[in-house]
Amino acid sequence: MSLHVISGHLTQLKGKTKTTLGILMRDHQLLSSGRKDLIVGELQIKYKLGMDEKEMIKEWDLS
Repeated sequence: MSLHVISGHLTQLKGKTKTTLGILMRDHQLLSSGRKDLIVGELQIKYKLGMDEKEMIKEWDLS
């Protein structure tokens, strides 16, 4: 397993945690940030993106 895949899984885990906390705390900003992390993690795993590409995608306005 490459470093990109491991980092993608960790990003997805962070996204799931943020999403769950956002639902529990009714914080829409935290919820959307968690969903963005889930998407970035999936893209990082699928396309083996590096850290620079990951940070660039996180800056996109997906709303």
